[in-house]
Amino acid sequence: MVDPGGTLAAEATPPGRGGLRVVRVSGPLAGPILDRHFRPAGKPSPRDLPRRLCAGDVLLADGRLLDRALAVFFPGPRSFTGEDTAEFHLHGSSGVVEAVLSFCLEAGCRRAAPGEFSWRAFLHGKMGLLEAEALEGLAASSSREAALRAAAVLGGALRQRLESLREGILDLEARWEAQVDFPEDAGEGAPEEEAAALERLLAEAQALDRSGQALSRLREGSTVALAGPPNSGKSSLFNALLQRERALVTPHPGTTRDVLEETLEVDGLPLVLRDTAGLREGPEEVEALGMEVGLRAAASADAVLFLYDGARGWDGEAHRALALLPVPPRWIAANKCDLFPTPVPPGHFRLSARTGEGLPALVEELGRWLREQVPPSEVGPVSLRQAEAAGRLRRALEEARQDFAAGAGVEVAADALRRARRAAEEALHGEDSPDALYERIFSRFCIGK
Repeated sequence: MVDPGGTLAAEATPPGRGGLRVVRVSGPLAGPILDRHFRPAGKPSPRDLPRRLCAGDVLLADGRLLDRALAVFFPGPRSFTGEDTAEFHLHGSSGVVEAVLSFCLEAGCRRAAPGEFSWRAFLHGKMGLLEAEALEGLAASSSREAALRAAAVLGGALRQRLESLREGILDLEARWEAQVDFPEDAGEGAPEEEAAALERLLAEAQALDRSGQALSRLREGSTVALAGPPNSGKSSLFNALLQRERALVTPHPGTTRDVLEETLEVDGLPLVLRDTAGLREGPEEVEALGMEVGLRAAASADAVLFLYDGARGWDGEAHRALALLPVPPRWIAANKCDLFPTPVPPGHFRLSARTGEGLPALVEELGRWLREQVPPSEVGPVSLRQAEAAGRLRRALEEARQDFAAGAGVEVAADALRRARRAAEEALHGEDSPDALYERIFSRFCIGK
């Protein structure tokens, strides 16, 4: 990170047009800049009413009115960064934002680098390593559940879980070390009690590791490919699930030649949906290339939804298309049910992408499947670093259990226990070179955070 001194200024909201944009100033110049460039509408100023939004005028250096806006002052150390911090809540004009940043820079501020506000919060003890990673995860969350997990970690839930695990490991490690170093005083211990304690620690570590392994699905989503014969309505279903016209739909078979991919949220979790080319025997050259790409997309997906024209029924075309799939589908659906009254084969969804009939049941099933991919309501890792540490912790405890159960002696099992404790400490505090680690974490933040 750059020099932690001086006063920072940057836009804290995403750039672009909008109803509201915020410029944040943090450091010793924050208060004086607010005094000079903000004239409150009433008698109390933002500095007189800390942590409260005040309405007023934003003024240029020569006293001209720039914007009618809101301002708030957070005196340090009770601020996000731990320093005096001012915020201008402006109308969504790029010109206004740049003008505010200009008078901040002229006053002696410098533009904040990505993550530099959060870096200062870390330096001033406002957050730890876990909480910093959670903040980055919260900003990057693409679904409700990912945001809830990051918020729980930000609130300290993962820290409590890891510290509890570390204390339990340390307690058992101390008992085993005492048995090795001071056998006359410590005695032989109680193997059944110690085995039970080790099992409890391992169960907790395994749950934590499962949660870490599901991190990519939680943040990036699980993938479902739509496959089936041409003109079965895959693109129509793709659009219906997205609730917007994303794929081109025509009555002519073979319209889709490439894979379209979009992410939507189902039951609070991200779902990556792929629309692929229709499958049939003997396609012409360009269509064959599209089929090849689609088959690869289906093979690499987490699950496949096979769709066929229910008005035609399960005929030879549907059977041959199914045979071309490199993996068996998880679901089969008969589309266009608005065109046929007959029931569908057992286990097949009956739906109409055009009218929406049957879609709620399909979405409910997709949500149920997504829940199977992610441990329910678990506080777990929100970064790859945390997930890897959880994996090392689980593996070390499994090795300790194996050594203890095999009668290798507590001095052997204690070595694996020490490695488990170190893994918990690494998850909490990072490894031996924290500066490089912190540099990586905060550099991924956006400017203004």
